Amino acid sequence: SEPFTLADLKKINRYAKGDQVETIVYTVIFKAVDKNGDFLFDLEDKQYLMSSEDSDLLSTIVQKMNDSEGFEEKIKNS
Repeated sequence: SEPFTLADLKKINRYAKGDQVETIVYTVIFKAVDKNGDFLFDLEDKQYLMSSEDSDLLSTIVQKMNDSEGFEEKIKNS
């Protein structure tokens, strides 16, 4: 996926409205792509992702996305 930007964070926060679980789900929806750059999920997948029995997996995916892209470093340096 493309590196996180502050615009991405703003978009995700706008949709999630401060809900931590929804933040995770929207991050996966808006940022998870396959090797061709095609999105893996869309907004219609929200309920499916929200009902996932493996919430730790979604959290791990988002953490890995953030870690691999240096998002925290970008925030610190901005």
